[in-house]
Amino acid sequence: MIEKEFLRNEWRETSNRENPEGIFLSIISLIKWSSTPTIAGYWPIAGEIDGLPFLEYCHNQGLQCSLPFVENSQSPLKFKAWRPFDVLEKGMYGIPAPSPQTSDLIPDVLLIPLLAFDRNCHRLGKGGGFYDRTLEKLRKTYTVFAIGLAYDQQEIDCVPKEEHDQKLDCIVTPTRIIIGN
Repeated sequence: MIEKEFLRNEWRETSNRENPEGIFLSIISLIKWSSTPTIAGYWPIAGEIDGLPFLEYCHNQGLQCSLPFVENSQSPLKFKAWRPFDVLEKGMYGIPAPSPQTSDLIPDVLLIPLLAFDRNCHRLGKGGGFYDRTLEKLRKTYTVFAIGLAYDQQEIDCVPKEEHDQKLDCIVTPTRIIIGN
């Protein structure tokens, strides 16, 4: 079990300027640490918030961490075990990913990138629907806490929504936490 206060103090000491400290302190405050969660992140591309240092920190505290693995363009994401020193392969779309032989994990906490968001915790992604399919599938069987990571300037008034779009539990920016209604 990891004490939340210890994590807060330790993260302040190890965070760096490349990653907005406010985001990671907010994530720490949102997670139920007594349950020793499995945390899934993502490999950041094209200006997305880089959550890898947070995953590395969680790994160093004994938590299981994972990264997404894309089997094909129409399937939900799988999450494969990840450690900071693992060698990654070029996954679908050229994004680094664990090898297909790596163990599957079911995340309790899912960190999700986005292009835009609104105050109701709807997100606009890159259009592939991966996270929508994944959240829909996971939520049928498991309890997963979906946290969108964003910069404040990515907020828009209203994200266009379709029936299949999955709402996030919250959005965390460098300056605030937005909890879904």
